[in-house]
Amino acid sequence: MKKSCVYCGKSHEYNETCPKRAEYRNKYKYDYKRDSLADKFRNSRIWREKRSEIQRRDCYLCRYCFCVEKKINTSDLSVHHIIPIEKNYNLRLDNGNLITLCRLHHEQAEKGLIKSENLRNILHLQIKI
Repeated sequence: MKKSCVYCGKSHEYNETCPKRAEYRNKYKYDYKRDSLADKFRNSRIWREKRSEIQRRDCYLCRYCFCVEKKINTSDLSVHHIIPIEKNYNLRLDNGNLITLCRLHHEQAEKGLIKSENLRNILHLQIKI
């Protein structure tokens, strides 16, 4: 079974390690602050339930892969806050602020490589399978 690679964007066998992994991880290390209000929220039961609800709404697909790249990706999914919790805590559970993305697109969105406006437009598209 193959999966899309977060580090190079190509497909690899599921248990294969990408040669670009070490280079990528050193280049994009994050300095996270732990124990913030956002971190406490991410560990809560209400977030786990909301995350499941959003993934069901999005048919367990990466919305970016499906709507932009026209491919189906159901692996390594997470739910992304279009407007980060740190910027607007009140939108943390708003369905209009949450979108299901694969790891690659989630990381690109976090870095600003995928604009918030694009994610909002994708969110308004209907998923027809």
